Amino acid sequence: MNAFCTIVSADYIGFAKTLYASLKEYDPDARLFVLISSFDKTPDTPDTPGIRWMNLPDVLASHMAKKIVDKYLHTTSGNELRWALKRSYYRIY
Repeated sequence: MNAFCTIVSADYIGFAKTLYASLKEYDPDARLFVLISSFDKTPDTPDTPGIRWMNLPDVLASHMAKKIVDKYLHTTSGNELRWALKRSYYRIY
């Protein structure tokens, strides 16, 4: 089984679902961990066996992730937050 991670804003949840569909074509056992870069609840779609939806509260137990969120949460585009979280998110999951 291969595991993949991605971080998206809420506007790009559909892209994460498409990514998972593509992964499943090549690896039926693939797992995708999706971090939505907001405090809102995860998507209103049921979890599937291959996708784990998370949002910012799920990663705040990590000291490094908490520092990053505190620093970049209120940046204008949100890109800084997503890019900065990549390393800590991949370490968590």
